[in-house]
Amino acid sequence: MASSAPMADKLFSDELQSLQGLEAAPSGEPPSRFVQRCQDWFEAWLDANKHPLEKGEVPASQVLMFIFAEAPDIERSGNASSQDRMTKALKA
Repeated sequence: MASSAPMADKLFSDELQSLQGLEAAPSGEPPSRFVQRCQDWFEAWLDANKHPLEKGEVPASQVLMFIFAEAPDIERSGNASSQDRMTKALKA
């Protein structure tokens, strides 16, 4: 017995396979999207390092730090003078 659903309403297996690797994009303001991406990355890291973590092979001195900056170029601009001093010191 044939289905009465129109062809446009059905997804074919090749279409379903093409969707398997897709993820929803983070939504919200940039800081919220950043946190969402960090959480996704950390969950993937935990999964990838499951066995070393269970065996206690990850050193206690290992840390993870995420830093979000709205305008990193502005924040780095204060370092220009210290970079100039470092360059001059190395040339001397």
